[in-house]
Amino acid sequence: MKKYALIAAVFFTLSTGQLLAVNQELHCKVGTGYAHDLDNAGLDLSAFYAFEFDPYFAAGIEGTFLWVPWDKKLGTKETSPGVFVDVVASSNVFALPIMFNGQVRLPFLVKKIYVEPNVTFGIGYTPVLLSYNQPAFVDQPSGDSYAEKDIIRFFHGFSWQFLVGVAFKPSVKSTIRFVGDIGYRGLNARHGSEKLKMSGMLFRLGVLFKLK
Repeated sequence: MKKYALIAAVFFTLSTGQLLAVNQELHCKVGTGYAHDLDNAGLDLSAFYAFEFDPYFAAGIEGTFLWVPWDKKLGTKETSPGVFVDVVASSNVFALPIMFNGQVRLPFLVKKIYVEPNVTFGIGYTPVLLSYNQPAFVDQPSGDSYAEKDIIRFFHGFSWQFLVGVAFKPSVKSTIRFVGDIGYRGLNARHGSEKLKMSGMLFRLGVLFKLK
């Protein structure tokens, strides 16, 4: 048993050493992501730590923070004689997609189109926190009654993404590149028998830092 543990430890040490020897990058991007069930877009922030194995391929881990606010009109109420205001239910959805990404790059096109195209595919896991607040009121003039609701619920599920992007290096001596991508993220999160579809298009811009 000790023999196999020693072999595994040596293999892990060698693999880690080889991985740390390759070029490393940090991609920081900000943009917007859409969620189907909420029929709304929100703030999308991401950080991608990548290992550049060669000029044509990189892989690594990406963490994203997605915040989608959502409001729904429930009806109207009379605050004073002849004065009516809308009553809305408000919700906030916070998702944290964690993806393992593989990125294929086409550096030979830089001389022709001045930017480096790339295609990224990622798979991972996403926890989702949903908060929902509904005030108690009686709709006028329908007379429908709404009870107060204050819900916080945790969802989670498998996620994937497919992105098409470009990178632009402002000068040959620069250690940064400006990057952008557009694509689709698939995310169906569950809480017991409940399902929340957060899939949708996303668009982001940012900066790539060469770390090594």
